[in-house]
Amino acid sequence: MNIIADIIGWVGNIFFIAGAILISRKKISGFYNNAIGNLFYVFFGVMAGTPSIVILSVFLIGTNIYGIKYWKKNKRQDMLAKKYQRRDYAKITRNN
Repeated sequence: MNIIADIIGWVGNIFFIAGAILISRKKISGFYNNAIGNLFYVFFGVMAGTPSIVILSVFLIGTNIYGIKYWKKNKRQDMLAKKYQRRDYAKITRNN
């Protein structure tokens, strides 16, 4: 394998590791980093001639997209729940 493929692989590793750390810290940007890392793995797999890496990386990009959508949906629901909890709490404290 050539030096360019090695660099692409290492850049993918850096993005993927950063993404894992960010997700463990409950940051949505981790999903974006993982998707970028997997995109590099797709290029690496194509250059290395390993279809298994390409297929796995494409699948993982899909799971990252799903994770982003799921995270945003739940974040919105959490914000609405907090808004209504504050409103209900204000009503309860006013009535007592």
